Amino acid sequence: MLHLLLVVAQLADSLPTVSLDQAIERAARLDPAYVSALGQVDNAAWARRAARLAFILPSVELSADATAYSSPYFNPGTGLEATHAYTARVTASYEIFSVSKLTALAATDATHEAAAAGELEQRFQTAMATEADYYSVLANQELLRVAAERLRRAREQLAVTRARVLHGVAVQSDSLQAALEE
Repeated sequence: MLHLLLVVAQLADSLPTVSLDQAIERAARLDPAYVSALGQVDNAAWARRAARLAFILPSVELSADATAYSSPYFNPGTGLEATHAYTARVTASYEIFSVSKLTALAATDATHEAAAAGELEQRFQTAMATEADYYSVLANQELLRVAAERLRRAREQLAVTRARVLHGVAVQSDSLQAALEE
């Protein structure tokens, strides 16, 4: 088992090192929940812009109508007989004071503030999860270092015990005990 940890440690040496700030920045760019929260802020900002423009721009309505008659009729507008009638209409209006526009603006402001708060919450959630993972990796690296040190000491102890057995200072069971610790 300790041999496996050494192999993992050697592979870990080839991986790039990332600081906590870099990890949080990368996590924020890649976390779907955070990206969604940013999209909600952007949508709320556009809705607020549209609500503000409603105070400046007039309402314009366009309509067109075409009618075909089965028999000709007298058109008083042209003074001729016709089988088709066409109508086009353009209506423009501008409201000087509109409570509905004011309430829509207030609602979009509230939606924007809620989206900004949601984005901030998601940023903190992402940072917290990233920090937990980051410190977990650091703790695992430290545990790996301790395990490697323990393996090194066990190998040293085994070598010392084998030398003692060869020189007759210790018995074979001491050597087996040291081999088990390795």
